[in-house]
Amino acid sequence: MIQSGQITADKGAQLLEALEPARPEPPAPPPTAEPQQIRIIVTDLATGHPKATINMPWRLVGVGVKMGSRFARDTVHMQDVITAIKSGATGKIVDVVDKEDNERVEIFVE
Repeated sequence: MIQSGQITADKGAQLLEALEPARPEPPAPPPTAEPQQIRIIVTDLATGHPKATINMPWRLVGVGVKMGSRFARDTVHMQDVITAIKSGATGKIVDVVDKEDNERVEIFVE
């Protein structure tokens, strides 16, 4: 029809687009994966060496948070940590220096 002059090239392109099957919507991204583990590292600031490194499955996060709270004491509000984790936070979520005990406590969600 374009060759014979019945329609313009733009109109031909529109007609071809109308003939093409509708393109399916791209699949929705998978839901955010649940974290796999929580890691707690307690470092002696004087030596720079780890005093404790705790790796545990995500499903035991309640136990891990309780263990971390033994080291962090009142400097970390553990309910805030749990809330951050449940809202999807990943990576280092706590980094606290306890000058009284000369320790650094770091909590990671991986």
